[in-house]
Amino acid sequence: HVNPNFRTFTAVITAWAKAPGKRSADRAEEILQKMEDLHARAVKSGKRHNAFNSVQPNARTYTSVINAWARSRDPTKPQRALKILKKMIDLSKGGDESATPTVYSYNAAIDACARCQGTGEQQVQALKIAFAINKALIAADGVEPNGSTFGNLIRCAQYLIPAGDERNSVCKAVFQSAIKAGQVDRGVLRALQAAADRSLFDEVAGVTVDKMGHVQYDAIPFEWRKHANTA
Repeated sequence: HVNPNFRTFTAVITAWAKAPGKRSADRAEEILQKMEDLHARAVKSGKRHNAFNSVQPNARTYTSVINAWARSRDPTKPQRALKILKKMIDLSKGGDESATPTVYSYNAAIDACARCQGTGEQQVQALKIAFAINKALIAADGVEPNGSTFGNLIRCAQYLIPAGDERNSVCKAVFQSAIKAGQVDRGVLRALQAAADRSLFDEVAGVTVDKMGHVQYDAIPFEWRKHANTA
């Protein structure tokens, strides 16, 4: 008889995260709750668990649940994702280093915000949550924003702010932060191209545009991409 461990449960959660259906994210979170309950029971009973048979959720498990919410159609998914991210941060502060959020955790939560298709007010809240998560990421020890972080924030502007000056202003600020961080990869440039007016794109990223008006990703200056994972 083989008992499931954290890897087994995490694989099931990941499968639910990719599954279509209204309750997929709920099911993923229910499995997470079961893992937490089983782990708490094991700790209370004094059972010793090694890395192989432990059912304790780790950062990858929690991030998979955040991804499940990001892919759901629930308009409150920014709040659901934020709640899980906060739990990870609290667990980490309490001594559970395995639950410490990675950049993928923060990016998944920002992605949940970008995908919010609720009411205008819900989208306003989603935008606020996205930038609050980014602020927490910047303040966190041992983790730095990457190209996906900046790309997701620009996508937040694209989907959560009507076209116009405000969207352009947010896109410009995020792109300039990406330049400063040396994290401008193809994804960031594509996100800016999709979200911003062409005039703004030419203003801040015109160095990548050739004489025919086409964007040349290979022309991204080294200083802009020096810390980006371009593999």
